[in-house]
Amino acid sequence: MQYDVIVIGGGPAGCAAAITMARAGKKVCILEKFQPDRDKSCGDGLMPDAQRMLDKLGVLQDVKKHARNLTSARFYPPHGKPVEMQLSFLTIPRAKLDQILRDHAAAKGVHVEYGVTVKDVHEDTTGVIVENHRASYAIIATGTSVALAKKLGLPISPVSTCAAIRGYHRIKSAQFQMTVFFLEDTVPGYAWIFPISDTEANIGVGYTLDSTPPKKDLKSLLKTFLESPSARDILEGEPRNVIAAPIRSGLRFKSSGTQRVLLCGENLDTTLPFLGEGVGKALLTGVLAAESITEGNAQENYQGKLQTLREVHNGYAALHGACCRPIVKTVLRSPFLTNIGVSILNTNKGRKLIAQVYNEQKSAAVLSSRWSIVKNLLF
Repeated sequence: MQYDVIVIGGGPAGCAAAITMARAGKKVCILEKFQPDRDKSCGDGLMPDAQRMLDKLGVLQDVKKHARNLTSARFYPPHGKPVEMQLSFLTIPRAKLDQILRDHAAAKGVHVEYGVTVKDVHEDTTGVIVENHRASYAIIATGTSVALAKKLGLPISPVSTCAAIRGYHRIKSAQFQMTVFFLEDTVPGYAWIFPISDTEANIGVGYTLDSTPPKKDLKSLLKTFLESPSARDILEGEPRNVIAAPIRSGLRFKSSGTQRVLLCGENLDTTLPFLGEGVGKALLTGVLAAESITEGNAQENYQGKLQTLREVHNGYAALHGACCRPIVKTVLRSPFLTNIGVSILNTNKGRKLIAQVYNEQKSAAVLSSRWSIVKNLLF
């Protein structure tokens, strides 16, 4: 079968690319390795950047019908008082989100095939061959699996940068607040409780591999967190469906593809450092890849468009680096010093700053250096 574009992978990045191409009148095929409604390790949260991209793709209202709208957040330091503030955060199981995107792509005329394991991509002067299909271009959107990119001879970052484990857990009462715990063993990683319904929450722990805690066993870290008094105040029973996964972050890519094949999502390490947010950036790269193909001179256009992500990633990387400094670790071990920091963050200026960073409205300016946050808070 001849297509304009074959998209390998039916997650957020692949679906965003397929929907954008279909809107441009292109004939598109998605080859998805798994069956419909498959589960995936994820925090199930949609930050403002993901919500904006879903709106651009025309699926936000459908997502909201199945999502929980969390209107506030509570951040717990290892010691001392928490910080509370108003934030916009949607939660929806990834199995549901991905299926909404694939169904929307199909409704736009995209041919979606399930249960297809792509073993190789062959290029020639006129296009690409993927399994039994031929197209002018291919887009690889296979998440943390970079096997196809390696087979194309592309320079790929050798290891993942983070690891996370998530599960689902009963909650004692209905919650409309996301809760984040900065644990001493995992900073700049964190643990979380994200309600997805009146009775259940997505729970998990994640950390960066360049600052691994003494116990690298994610299951042990999760167990310790779930047994903590703060977690027990919210949760009851035992976790279910616990899954661990690697995360590729930091925009470390050295190549975004070839003349006929573009990479997007975690193949480009697009998950944000420090936050671990990946859905919004995956959606964005899918759209950018599709736009680059439609506009022509795909590889050069795509390289230019991807630079728009650099400022945001550099900002969060600076925040990550700041949290790794010994002085920050010292502050976090002291309830007295932590409470001073919390008092500053609880001011109107502190809350506004956190909201701007969270919404990515000021991230590049605020996080351009390790000390810029301090200056923004105090002056």
